[in-house]
Amino acid sequence: KQLQQADKRGIPICVIIGAEEAALQKCGLKNMKTGEQVKIGLTDLADEVKKQLG
Repeated sequence: KQLQQADKRGIPICVIIGAEEAALQKCGLKNMKTGEQVKIGLTDLADEVKKQLG
C-alpha cells in the first residue's frame, strides 16, 4: 500500500528496509518508473540514489 501511495504521488525512488535488510545493513531501492529493485548496502544508499536521479 505504501508503494502504491508513493507511485500516485510521483515519488521516483523508494527505499525499502525490513527486519532482514536492517540486520544485514542493506536496503532495497525501487525505481518506481521502471519497477527495477536492487539491494545495496546502507553505506552506498546516498550515492545510488544520486546516480538513479541523475
